Amino acid sequence: MCETEKAHVENILFLVSREQIECPYRLSFGQGQVCLCPTHYYYKKIKKV
Repeated sequence: MCETEKAHVENILFLVSREQIECPYRLSFGQGQVCLCPTHYYYKKIKKV
């Protein structure tokens, strides 16, 4: 699973890595990458609790 820097609104995770990895949920955003995977967001949310 991709390492996240922070979560921003629901289902948007800013990723630490900026490399291009083929994933339908990973998108370029400005100078970085974001993850729109609902499962990854849910896991991150539960892990923080």
